[in-house]
Amino acid sequence: MVSDRLLLVNKSNQGAANIDTFDWVYGFQDGTRLMGRVCGYLDPDSNRLLDPENCSAIYQNDQGQVLSRWQAGDFIAFELTTTGENLLIVASNDNCVSNSLCLVSGISRSCAQVSDEGKSLVREVFQYQAWSLQGDHSTSKPAFSWNCSVSPFFPFVSLRFNLQSTDSKKFYRWTVSPYFPFCPLLEVGESLA
Repeated sequence: MVSDRLLLVNKSNQGAANIDTFDWVYGFQDGTRLMGRVCGYLDPDSNRLLDPENCSAIYQNDQGQVLSRWQAGDFIAFELTTTGENLLIVASNDNCVSNSLCLVSGISRSCAQVSDEGKSLVREVFQYQAWSLQGDHSTSKPAFSWNCSVSPFFPFVSLRFNLQSTDSKKFYRWTVSPYFPFCPLLEVGESLA
């Protein structure tokens, strides 16, 4: 069964080291992005993540809507560096039949791809500047992220503000319509990612 095989390419004996949690992001040129989280040991000499575990990832469109997700058992290979060189992340949530993510950065091949139901949603040559890896222990991490969107469908024109805590999965969405200014809609929820 593919979902039970996480290939730990950099398996080492790091019993005394502390496990850190890292967030990674790859932004595609079309505005969509892969976002993930992984736990492991960061080797300071090689900038390589050792003993990856508890991997998860989501694929979002440019409005933040989650289009696909992968959990720990879905990852087949996970090897990364802080610079994005010699990167290999492969996951499938349906035993490699049709839904998968693939990030490869190496000497012989570079590819960033997401497929769903057997067709490619996005595929491009891996761009180093689109890759980032950040540990949870960073002090520069903002407390909230936000964005704004406008729905121009007349007569239901609306303005939506999205505010999400970076420390938890909670989000706050406030929608107001110029035609109904005294009836703003406030949604509070928890994202599944």
